Amino acid sequence: PASEYRSLRDGAVALAAIVHVAAGVALTAPFRAASPHVHPGAFAPILNAVVLPVVLLSGILLPMQLAPNWLYQLSRVNPFSHVVDAERAAFLGDFDSRAVLVGGLVTIALVVVASFWGTRTFQRENA
Repeated sequence: PASEYRSLRDGAVALAAIVHVAAGVALTAPFRAASPHVHPGAFAPILNAVVLPVVLLSGILLPMQLAPNWLYQLSRVNPFSHVVDAERAAFLGDFDSRAVLVGGLVTIALVVVASFWGTRTFQRENA
């Protein structure tokens, strides 16, 4: 049982790492694609103005179930909240939960959209 627990835990950690990398790509690719059009001095405030609400509404710091209902409902619009829920479920070993499925699909969709957007932007700049 202990070795099974360790292998499940290791799998959950590996899955969480993969999801983190994919979410990072999905979050940063659009900003990199837009950066040639933004003055370098203005990039940090723009990035913070977008990233801070996304992080706070994702439930990374505190579970959004502890928030008031209106804030919880608002966080459900944030795709990263589904990714965080999937990571929590996977870390607890609940790989067959709906949260893992939804979070995985959302992560894949974010990576596809961000990669398409970034590739298209770079192709336009180099054309």
